[in-house]
Amino acid sequence: MGIDAEICFKSKGRLPILPDGFKIEAPNFMSPEGATHSVYSFSRYYGKGYERGYWPHICACLMEIFANPDTERVWYGGDCHGSLEEIT
Repeated sequence: MGIDAEICFKSKGRLPILPDGFKIEAPNFMSPEGATHSVYSFSRYYGKGYERGYWPHICACLMEIFANPDTERVWYGGDCHGSLEEIT
């Protein structure tokens, strides 16, 4: 097993179109307060000290979310860190 990437976001309307392998779902138990959606993927987490996931794929997903004009907030982290951090 390993740490999986966890992405959540808050949208006020229209949803982004994500790259293949990523699917928008309802918030889950890992979602921070205020998140309206979570993103499901089979990607491993990529972060400082844990460079396991395929960063170009994860980054493409995050960029699509940020590019959507209806996105208000975005969170990213690993599924076993306990909490996700808001990113800008």
